[in-house]
Amino acid sequence: MVRFLLRFGLAVATLIALPSLSSAASQLKKAEFSSPSADSVQLVLGLTAAATPKVFTLDSPDRVVIDLPATRAKMPAATGPVKSVRSAMQDRRTLRIVLELNKALDPTVQSRGNQLVISLGKAPAAMPAPPAAPVPVRAAHAPADEGRDIIVAIDAGHGGQDPGASGAHGTREKDVVLAIARALARRIDAEPGMKAVLTRDADRFIPLRERIGIARKARADIFVSVHADAIRNRDVSGSSVYVLADRGASSEAARWL
Repeated sequence: MVRFLLRFGLAVATLIALPSLSSAASQLKKAEFSSPSADSVQLVLGLTAAATPKVFTLDSPDRVVIDLPATRAKMPAATGPVKSVRSAMQDRRTLRIVLELNKALDPTVQSRGNQLVISLGKAPAAMPAPPAAPVPVRAAHAPADEGRDIIVAIDAGHGGQDPGASGAHGTREKDVVLAIARALARRIDAEPGMKAVLTRDADRFIPLRERIGIARKARADIFVSVHADAIRNRDVSGSSVYVLADRGASSEAARWL
């Protein structure tokens, strides 16, 4: 469940994974230097999936530091202006690569699909842009559905004769969560390989079991329920996330799910 604090109140979204969905972090497959010279070099990093590195410089001695959401991989031998190369895991998710240099050089980062090129000492040669066509994402838990979109069921709470919470100026929860659900659906539909399904797209009340039935009929991979609670303290802000527990369910609906 994700809580969004609005000026009038607290918006809540519940995430319930129908079948489980895995999302492995990008892994570093190889690292090698390219086009070395006395005062320039390129470090080419091959990844299993696109990733955004954090790159910065340090002095005394001059170093370039690269943080990647990846696991440890074999580092290439130093070459060109690079005196030494070392790497270590900062935590379970971040690999830090440190290039110690003969002199200060500003890094330039280019991305080409699943390949990152960190250039030191000169501007990198122009690279072709990655293909613009979106590639469908296959749901990991459904290998028989090769290439199908990941389907997200978005459930705007309340509706119809059930207005939900009310804000200080008469704002109704059912209207706020429907607007959030529609906006979220637009963002999901804009992502290649993803599709949104709304359990309600109008001001009407739908019982819980019927909402779940809509999601199952659409073969949804995840169920997101959006709610909003009124709150008197206008200084409160932030968000909270709730997910369905495997054990210790405290409601009939949770036990049934």
